[in-house]
Amino acid sequence: MTVTTTLPEDPTFPASAYARIALLLRAGVIGFLLVASVGLVAYLSQHPSESLASLLARGASLPSLRAFLHGLAVLDPTALILFGVYIMIAVTIARVLLAARDFAAGRERVLAAVSILVAALLLVGLFVVGPLVH
Repeated sequence: MTVTTTLPEDPTFPASAYARIALLLRAGVIGFLLVASVGLVAYLSQHPSESLASLLARGASLPSLRAFLHGLAVLDPTALILFGVYIMIAVTIARVLLAARDFAAGRERVLAAVSILVAALLLVGLFVVGPLVH
């Protein structure tokens, strides 16, 4: 005789929260792969003689917002690759904020506060520390 027990759903972080986070992560990875792959293929087709080593050694500079948006509008390969990276950064921050929302809904105030702190640190690193290092 087999005995199966069903555990009650955790009201502080329900299965639907895991499903939302998984969907966000999947969409982000697929979005990144599509956008960055198109940008990489376009870049390599425009620069067929450039090796990966020389591309990585040269590094990349972050354009102004106006130059970045213009690059996206004209489908510039480097802007597309950079947009893929921005997608991954945005997904990371959105995942932490989504967890904070779900923790708050489940009355897990400490975990919600920690998640908000982590999101704030990510944003400070991105918009304050990052430009200072560059």
